[in-house]
Amino acid sequence: MEIESYSQLFAKFDDRYQSGIFETGDYKWRLVFYPNGDKKSNASGHISLYLAIDDANNHRDNNWSVYVNFKFLCRTRTRISTCPLKAKGVVREFNRRKKEWGCDRLLSLEAFMEPSNGYHVNDCCAFGVEVFVIKSTGCGETLSMVSVEPAESTHPWEIRNFRNLAYAGSQYSESFTVKERKWRIKICPMGDGSEMGRSLALYLILDKEESPQPNRKVYAKFKLR
Repeated sequence: MEIESYSQLFAKFDDRYQSGIFETGDYKWRLVFYPNGDKKSNASGHISLYLAIDDANNHRDNNWSVYVNFKFLCRTRTRISTCPLKAKGVVREFNRRKKEWGCDRLLSLEAFMEPSNGYHVNDCCAFGVEVFVIKSTGCGETLSMVSVEPAESTHPWEIRNFRNLAYAGSQYSESFTVKERKWRIKICPMGDGSEMGRSLALYLILDKEESPQPNRKVYAKFKLR
């Protein structure tokens, strides 16, 4: 935001000035400039500068929020530099209740008008802002334990002619439901894995219809008897 004829425009200007809309991070923004300080913040004798998210943005609902890392810039006679108090940038949450963030006392008018500081040269000055919108790339998950009464969760499986199953491979029970999940019991009469031929193997497994979504897991506390 470059301002020419500063003294003529703002010497006795008690209101605020809003810049035109600019876009960054898929959002529309404005700079809000108080040349003689934001009176509501008791900032008389200073320059106040704020970053505002514009009402022209289309948000999905009233609970929207935008996290932004930003810092204000000011042009001096020789270079563009970060303004005092904001050199490292700050992270703020913009939402329906808080649409403006900034600095009440960005620069004192005395420091701003001092020629040796180079902020105000030939009655011209320039202010800006670097805006970095922080977008979430993570995901959350919820882990809960569902309690089940023993009478509801006990499932007997009677196997007839077990001797004939010795070489029949893995066997599966009919599916049964516990708390909206379908399960089966798997038995390997001759053992499984490294215990093949040495032990009987018994498992509780989810029914094929209950395969969890990719990267999802189901934990169960159970006893096999």
